[in-house]
Amino acid sequence: MNRDYYSYMLGRLICGDDCLVQNFKNKSPTDIFRYQIQAKDYNEGFVWGNVCAKHVFNVNKIYSYIKKNEGTFNYVILLNEKSIINLIKNKYIVKREHNSKFRPNTSLATIKSIPLRRVISFNDIELSEFLAGWFDSDGTIRPKYSELSFALDTQLATRRVPLAYTQIKLLKLLELKKKVPKLIRVEIKYPRKSIKRALIFFKNCRKLFNNVRLIESRRSKGVSVNIFLSCNVRARTNNRNVWLFWIYNVAPRFFREDKKLKFMNFFKQRKHRFIDYRINPKFYIKIANIINKNSNISIRRPYYPICEIKLKYLNKNIAKSVSRNIKNFLYSNTTVYKRIKGYVISFYMSPNNFEEFERYIMPELDKDKRIMLLNFIKNKRDSRFS
Repeated sequence: MNRDYYSYMLGRLICGDDCLVQNFKNKSPTDIFRYQIQAKDYNEGFVWGNVCAKHVFNVNKIYSYIKKNEGTFNYVILLNEKSIINLIKNKYIVKREHNSKFRPNTSLATIKSIPLRRVISFNDIELSEFLAGWFDSDGTIRPKYSELSFALDTQLATRRVPLAYTQIKLLKLLELKKKVPKLIRVEIKYPRKSIKRALIFFKNCRKLFNNVRLIESRRSKGVSVNIFLSCNVRARTNNRNVWLFWIYNVAPRFFREDKKLKFMNFFKQRKHRFIDYRINPKFYIKIANIINKNSNISIRRPYYPICEIKLKYLNKNIAKSVSRNIKNFLYSNTTVYKRIKGYVISFYMSPNNFEEFERYIMPELDKDKRIMLLNFIKNKRDSRFS
């Protein structure tokens, strides 16, 4: 696998927890910088630190230590301005001016920035690395609850517009490009004393995204903003294809083995939903003919409709053969049972086989049955997204 560690570093630096610090002396900026990594995971701290020093900045001036009281692995890379000139030129960071409230000799973190047009123009390898770096640092997956979340930067003191708003815009743009899963909601958690600050985030996040929740939490030390993405791969939607992109391109680039393992477990639990769909146009035409001649279609549950299709056959072996093909090419479980005059195959039309029905079967159906099934598909889609 080809790695682009610079793009991985960008994901960690401008969206995650890694920090770039500039030294000041007598209230004047120097050309001395530090790239600081602090992580509770050994690979995310020390292993990534070594790779970053060697492959991103190509320097040997480093030091590392463990904070036993916090249980973190800290790694510091010593840099000069030449080492980070590309970050400044491409507007990934902005140097901060010294302020009277700081001591004359101090260190100031650079201000993170996300040039949206530049990031969304990344090729697949660059974007995979960027997302891996971001998620390694600030992401969580909960396969049990079928959600993936990013922690967003809530700083207000260092910038006019918090980075969180730009991060939401970036995720929305990447969702349109089918590179991140469907955005579900934004959650803003806050302690009671920080309600005013939380309301600022709530008001502005609502301008960017409809589903924003404000949650008071006694455990929260300050205001935190998280955006949740869908892990739902039940239907053959863009979300399924996005998850294939994450599983095969993003997850293998994680430095954190625990997060990589969660992705692999997520994939194994749902592997049957990631099958490569096979098509058989001739079989679909045969199904359309039998639906026209000898079938029963019933649509139940008006609020969340289900559509059962029953096909009638005189021969048991033919019925079983057709049943197997329905499983293979229409991706529906089937039931074959005996009736007084022959055998009945029962199966369901669902989002798993909408594509085959719309593309191959509908054009061959009689008008009344075609309209019935098209209305079902429309109602089903409306009920899913209402």
